[in-house]
Amino acid sequence: MLSEFRDRLIAHGLEQQILDAIVERYGGLGLLRAGWRVHTDATRVILCGRDLNRLGYAPR
Repeated sequence: MLSEFRDRLIAHGLEQQILDAIVERYGGLGLLRAGWRVHTDATRVILCGRDLNRLGYAPR
Protein backbone atom coordinates (compact mmCIF):
# COMPACT_ATOMS: atom_id res chain seq x y z
CA MET A 1 0.00 0.00 0.00
CA LEU A 2 2.73 2.48 0.89
CA SER A 3 4.60 1.88 -2.35
CA GLU A 4 1.39 2.46 -4.32
CA PHE A 5 0.81 5.73 -2.45
CA ARG A 6 4.40 6.80 -3.17
CA ASP A 7 4.00 5.93 -6.85
CA ARG A 8 0.81 8.03 -7.08
CA LEU A 9 2.52 11.00 -5.44
CA ILE A 10 5.39 10.82 -7.90
CA ALA A 11 3.10 10.29 -10.90
CA HIS A 12 1.25 13.50 -10.07
CA GLY A 13 4.38 15.46 -9.09
CA LEU A 14 3.26 15.93 -5.49
CA GLU A 15 6.34 14.61 -3.69
CA GLN A 16 7.77 18.09 -3.04
CA GLN A 17 4.44 19.39 -1.75
CA ILE A 18 4.08 16.58 0.77
CA LEU A 19 7.67 17.05 1.94
CA ASP A 20 7.12 20.81 2.32
CA ALA A 21 3.94 20.18 4.35
CA ILE A 22 5.75 17.76 6.66
CA VAL A 23 8.68 20.13 7.18
CA GLU A 24 6.30 23.04 7.88
CA ARG A 25 4.26 21.00 10.38
CA TYR A 26 7.26 19.58 12.24
CA GLY A 27 8.92 22.99 12.25
CA GLY A 28 5.77 24.49 13.75
CA LEU A 29 5.91 21.89 16.51
CA GLY A 30 9.54 22.78 17.24
CA LEU A 31 10.83 19.42 16.04
CA LEU A 32 12.97 20.94 13.27
CA ARG A 33 15.30 23.88 13.53
CA ALA A 34 17.44 25.68 10.96
CA GLY A 35 21.05 24.59 10.99
CA TRP A 36 20.47 21.23 12.64
CA ARG A 37 22.25 18.25 11.18
CA VAL A 38 19.88 15.84 9.46
CA HIS A 39 20.48 12.11 9.65
CA THR A 40 19.05 10.07 6.80
CA ASP A 41 21.47 7.18 7.02
CA ALA A 42 19.62 3.86 7.23
CA THR A 43 22.32 2.50 9.56
CA ARG A 44 21.53 5.21 12.11
CA VAL A 45 17.80 4.46 11.89
CA ILE A 46 18.41 0.74 12.36
CA LEU A 47 20.64 1.40 15.37
CA CYS A 48 18.02 3.68 16.96
CA GLY A 49 15.41 0.96 16.43
CA ARG A 50 17.71 -1.58 18.03
CA ASP A 51 18.21 0.66 21.04
CA LEU A 52 14.47 1.19 21.44
CA ASN A 53 13.90 -2.54 21.18
CA ARG A 54 16.45 -3.17 23.93
CA LEU A 55 14.69 -0.64 26.13
CA GLY A 56 11.34 -2.31 25.49
CA TYR A 57 9.77 0.58 23.54
CA ALA A 58 9.54 -1.00 20.11
CA PRO A 59 6.18 -2.47 19.05
CA ARG A 60 6.12 -6.22 18.81
